[in-house]
Amino acid sequence: LGDGVGLARLEVRKQDGLWRIDEVWSSDQLCPSFNDFVVLGNSIHGFDQALFTCLDLATGRRRWEGGHYGFGQAVLLKAPGQIVVAAENGDAVLLRADAERFEEMARLPVLKGKTWNHPVVVGNRLFMRNGKAAVCLRLDSDGRLP
Repeated sequence: LGDGVGLARLEVRKQDGLWRIDEVWSSDQLCPSFNDFVVLGNSIHGFDQALFTCLDLATGRRRWEGGHYGFGQAVLLKAPGQIVVAAENGDAVLLRADAERFEEMARLPVLKGKTWNHPVVVGNRLFMRNGKAAVCLRLDSDGRLP
């Protein structure tokens, strides 16, 4: 929909040989700036501007609001139910991807200065960077931050 405007869930299907796109719902309860969110089960976890939020995937209704991480970025980890947020201030924040409640599991300051770049996971490595520096964090054998 646009920066800070909201989300829409679309259903795309082929019907009678033609493609059809229908809006399932639209919501202003999660308004991402960088189009950054993750889907896990029946939940959407992402940034409502600078506030981390969880929506119900079926309805688009907010389930909870949580931590303030500035205009951060999020990535789903291999470890079940874990999200890493690269906070705007350079912290790596580990969240439990829980549809019922917000839970910050750990926080580690890793970069200094504004960090708007998306974290990347490759194998057992988490990479974060900003305009001045980059870091590589090793994940444990289960794909979690140690």
